[in-house]
Amino acid sequence: MKLWIGKEKEGKHIGMYTLFVCGNEITFIEIEKVLDEHLAIKQIYFGAGLCSAYNIEIVKKCCNVYKNMIITVEIRLDDLKKFSTYLLHKDNLHIIITFDDEHKRLIHLNPLNVQFKLQCLKRTGRMIAMSSLENFNLVDIIKLKKKIYKGDKVLKRL
Repeated sequence: MKLWIGKEKEGKHIGMYTLFVCGNEITFIEIEKVLDEHLAIKQIYFGAGLCSAYNIEIVKKCCNVYKNMIITVEIRLDDLKKFSTYLLHKDNLHIIITFDDEHKRLIHLNPLNVQFKLQCLKRTGRMIAMSSLENFNLVDIIKLKKKIYKGDKVLKRL
């Protein structure tokens, strides 16, 4: 699947009508057409469906054109260092950093004993932020069928 619509089932935008984009072959024109046909869409989600490939230029254009829409990008932890710093400063861009199967050891840890720390101490804008694993929302994946949730509508396949 490359393009589908449905309600967000994960994260802080649960329930939001969303256009999911998977793959770097999807064009801005295709996204624009779907948004014109489905006015209720409030979020464009790049990198959905276990897909780490997306066109960063399309993400930039969506951030600039759809300023009142939430643009979400899911990125693997290991790929974060390659992510566009230009996009990091867009107010409508939301980033989901994914710890995937390579980090599955985290699943077996006691959530009460695990914390995540973001730290920047070598530059201006120094900061430390922390959260514990127990603060994470557990997502019910019973309705997840392959890469999409039951009820989502596929618009374009591979």
